[in-house]
Amino acid sequence: MRDMAAEVPQSNFRDSQAELVLNRLELIGVKNWYKEQLVNFGEMAAEAAPLTDGNQWKRELTPSGEVDKVDGSFFTLQGQTITRYNPDGTVGFKWTQPGLIQKEGEVNLPSKEGQERVRISGFVGIIKNGDKILLSFAQEPFSHSPKKVLARTPFQTSAAKLQGIIDGKRELDPHLFDLIASIAPGKSPDEIFRMGILDVFALPYADANRIDATNLGFVMQVKEPELIKKLENNGKNRWCSPQEAAALAKAGLLNGHTATAILASL
Repeated sequence: MRDMAAEVPQSNFRDSQAELVLNRLELIGVKNWYKEQLVNFGEMAAEAAPLTDGNQWKRELTPSGEVDKVDGSFFTLQGQTITRYNPDGTVGFKWTQPGLIQKEGEVNLPSKEGQERVRISGFVGIIKNGDKILLSFAQEPFSHSPKKVLARTPFQTSAAKLQGIIDGKRELDPHLFDLIASIAPGKSPDEIFRMGILDVFALPYADANRIDATNLGFVMQVKEPELIKKLENNGKNRWCSPQEAAALAKAGLLNGHTATAILASL
């Protein structure tokens, strides 16, 4: 019997799909930007290694010697027992699985309605100029893309850094601090949040079957020509149309958190 699978030439579907999507005439600008930025990155390797290293990742064992959890600075890998109940309250099905838990931090989030203490994992900013969205490129270890490079919003930060920015500590994240401060010159980030200029919202979970995260998003409109040009960062960032952002997603070149934040900001 002939092995038909052996006769079919192998190809990288992701790469060929990316080329197919971005080859459309109206996408030539974002395609050229992607190609130009890609040369600025070296290769990134991700290889299998022990889950714990005794330093950044440490294990905790149960009395019987099972792995209870693996703990790191920003994430915890914790076993979960999941029970699915029937409508009448009886147990329908039960199973165990690992869950990746993104560490949370408390933030005193100011708003027009007052101040609310929230626990969040991180903060993702969508910066807009009209309907255009500011995007950049960065490497992510498990990306299936050339040099593991994906498009993403250039403004993401942790709960601790966000609290520091609100408290006036610019050194924790100068780019995000200056961006927020640029909305209302002379006002502090705390005052700007209280003005209600930033549209803050809860981000959808990236994968609520396996990942527990509580990220917040915000949308900010910028209009000043000088700031719009400055945010381009000498071509490293680009103002992309919604169609271009969607094309990057279809090409497999858009970061998941950025994609969900863009969708939630529409």
